[in-house]
Amino acid sequence: MKPLPATLLAATLFSPVTAPSLSRVEGQTPSDFSGTWTMDLARSESAHSGEPFKAVTFVIAQTDKDLRIDATRGDQKESIVYPFGKGSRAVGTSAAGHPEAYWEGSKLVTETQRQVQGYTVTVKETRTLAPGGREMTVETMVIVQHGYSMPGVKNYGSSKDVFIRSNP
Repeated sequence: MKPLPATLLAATLFSPVTAPSLSRVEGQTPSDFSGTWTMDLARSESAHSGEPFKAVTFVIAQTDKDLRIDATRGDQKESIVYPFGKGSRAVGTSAAGHPEAYWEGSKLVTETQRQVQGYTVTVKETRTLAPGGREMTVETMVIVQHGYSMPGVKNYGSSKDVFIRSNP
C-alpha cells in the first residue's frame, strides 16, 4: 500500500464536510398536508398494539408560518400549533410544550414535549405523503426523558400508522 502524500491527507482531514440540508430547498413548494385524515385501522400499528385503542382523526391546517393539528382520539380532542423552523417555539398556543415543525426533505416533522403518567416525553411525528396525496404515513417516536439510561433498555417506543384524506 502506498502512503498518501501529506498534502492530500491534510486536505482530506481538514476539508469542510457538508451535510445534507434538513430543511426544504428554497423555492421548492412543500407538500400540503392540509385536510382531514382518518386512520386506516387495518394498516396502522397503533391499532394492533394490544392496548385499548381509540381511532385517531387529524384535521391539519398548514401555512408558510405554522402548522395546526387538531387531533381527536375517541372523545378526547387536542389542538397544537407548531411554528415552522427547527428551534422555533410557540408561546402560549397549546397545552403541549415547545411545539415545532420542520422539513426533512419532503417529510414533515413535528416535535413537542408533554407529561405522560408523571414523566416528560418527547413526541416526534414524521409525516410523508404517498403519490397523489390521498394517503399519509405517520411515524411516531415517543422518547421518555427520565434523565438516566441503562444498557440494553429502550427509553422510546415507535409506531407507523396510515391515514386516508377525507377531504383536501
